[in-house]
Order: sequence, then C-alpha cells, then structure tokens
Amino acid sequence: MRLASWRPWLEAGVVGGTGGLRVAARALAAGDPVGVLPEGTASLALCEARPGVGRALAWLAGDRIPLIPVGVSERAGQLSAVFGPPFHLSSAKRVSRAKREPAARDRALRDEVMQRIADLLPPELRGYYGRRVAFARPFDA
Repeated sequence: MRLASWRPWLEAGVVGGTGGLRVAARALAAGDPVGVLPEGTASLALCEARPGVGRALAWLAGDRIPLIPVGVSERAGQLSAVFGPPFHLSSAKRVSRAKREPAARDRALRDEVMQRIADLLPPELRGYYGRRVAFARPFDA
C-alpha cells in the first residue's frame, strides 16, 4: 500500500481552497489516499473547524470514501499518530438533512469529523472539542 504523497499538491502549487479540493478529488479518483487537516491551521490544541469544512468533506468523500481520523501529538518527546476506525459521513448527512439548512448540515459534519479526531488526542490537546460537541448521532456504521 502506498502512503499519501504531498507531491501532487506541491507540483500543482496548491495547498487549500477550491484548487486544493480539485487536486484532492483527482487523487481520490485515481485511488490515491488524501490527507486533510480539517481545522485548517496549526495550533497547540484543536481549534473549531471553519465553516464550510463539512460541506467540502461531504463533496470530496460523500458516502463513498471512508475517512480515517488521526490524532497527532507529541508524547514523551516523540511524535505520536493514533488512527481511529474508518467511518463515512453519510449518517451525519442523513440525520441533519431533516433540518434542510446548509449551515446546520455543515456544522454537524465538521463537528463529527473533529470530535472523532479529538477523541484520539490526550484531553489537554482537544481544545474546542474537549467539551464534547453535540453532533448528529448515530455515526457508528
């Protein structure tokens, strides 16, 4: 199995925004894994994901491509990456669709993704998501 490569983004000169989404979509269509930092910034503890992240991930992965949350932190002077179980966004989309409000659907999706990442981090690094954000449940599929 090939690990995710940053090469397509570096060659294209694109890191984020709509250009980054297009490059990521092409990589996924080719069967390549894609790494996404949904919080959109580097910080000591998780920040609230920016509005639009849920919609972007839903457009990119939909209910076809599983997401694998990863909590990355430093523990005892060593970089640690804890991988959670794969999941699909379909359940949050289905539950929040009843609201028929794009902003509410976006929030449910981004909160689901970020809470899964937070659950893999030590409590002191969970930041905004350390207080158990309520998101569309059930998501365990």
